[in-house]
Order: sequence, then structure tokens, then C-alpha cells
Amino acid sequence: MNIKGKVVLITGGARGIGKATAKLFALEGSKIIICSRNKEELDDTCKEILSAGGDCLAIECDIKKSSDVKNLVQKSINKYGHIDILINNAGTGYYKLLLETTEEEWNETIDTNLKGVFLLCKECIPYIKKGIIINISSGAGKKGLPRFSAYCASKFGVIGLTESFVEEFQFIKFYALCPGPVDTKLFRDNFHYSPPGKPEEIARIIIDLSRREYLKSGESLVIS
Repeated sequence: MNIKGKVVLITGGARGIGKATAKLFALEGSKIIICSRNKEELDDTCKEILSAGGDCLAIECDIKKSSDVKNLVQKSINKYGHIDILINNAGTGYYKLLLETTEEEWNETIDTNLKGVFLLCKECIPYIKKGIIINISSGAGKKGLPRFSAYCASKFGVIGLTESFVEEFQFIKFYALCPGPVDTKLFRDNFHYSPPGKPEEIARIIIDLSRREYLKSGESLVIS
């Protein structure tokens, strides 16, 4: 796919992988929609893209809430008329023993990482004529990790959702991206060190994936 001029919606676009991806798509000439719960970070990221000559729309949104997601998609359609690429990137997680994980933490993790993907796909797909949906899973979606049960469950689920959508929507290419440790706030908050993987590296892979026409839809791609 030629991504110049394409409309790209990125959840969790205010920082980390989402921000790096939004900035790189904008440099390639795509029209960017970013969402986040953090309005200040969201506005700052959008200003960076606009000041660099990019096209960006920032919409505050809690992807756990269907009303917020409906509002996000409707405002996007009102401005651009359609969506070409959806990147479900927003995520959260708690590095805690199972017996120390609260029900609230479990619900927040599953609702953000898994329900959010479901809601975004459900609302966006009617406006995608022929496009790509990239769901950010994790290496923890391929192999269970101790102290990370809720996060692993959600990311395993993202891969399952991605595979399930393929036959229902054959006009869209679906991929689940499974990065290893990446230097994001989520990682640093849980593990208290910075891993070697950088958000910009994942962004470049997402851009490359969006351009490819020959990869099989439904693949979960591990990035180590």
C-alpha cells in the first residue's frame, strides 16, 4: 500500500510506540488521527506533528468506553470520510503476582488491551473499504510470564481476535505485532529499567508492514 495520503488512526498515540508511529506516518504524508486519555500529552504530540508540516487530528478517548470510541470514530469520519489503517496500540499492565492482582487491575488490563481492540475494530471496519488493521500484541501474547497474568491473557486474546477477524472481513489485512521489551513508560513503570528496544524501531516496522501487500492476513509477527 502507498501510505501517502492514507488516513491512519492510532490509539495510545500520545507517547511511546503510538507517538513514534504517528510522527513517522506523518512524515510519510499520511493523515493522522491520534487518541489518548491524557489530553495534555495528546495535544503536545499533535502540535509536534503539525509544526513539522503533518496533518493531525487529536481526540481525547478512553478506549474502554464504547461511547468514547463511537465519538472518536465519528469525529474521524466527519473530518476525513474514511479510515485506511487502524493501529490498536493503547495498552496497560501490572507486574504483580496473581494473588496480589486486584479485580480492578484485572478489569482495567483486559478492558484496555482486549476490549479496546474489539470496540475500535467494530466501529472502524464499516468505514474501511480496503485497508489494514495492526493490533499490537506482545511477546507476552505468545508465552505466559510470571507476575504478568492479566497482561499475558489480554495479549494472547489480541492474537485470537486478529485471527478470528480474517474470514469475516476479507477486504482488510489483519496483523498482530508481538514486540519484545520496548522502552516505553508502561515497561519502565513495571520493570524500572530501560530495555534496548526503542519505540522508533517498532514504528519503522509498522510502516514497513503497512506497505506490504503479500503477507498473509492474520499473521502474528514476533519482533525480538
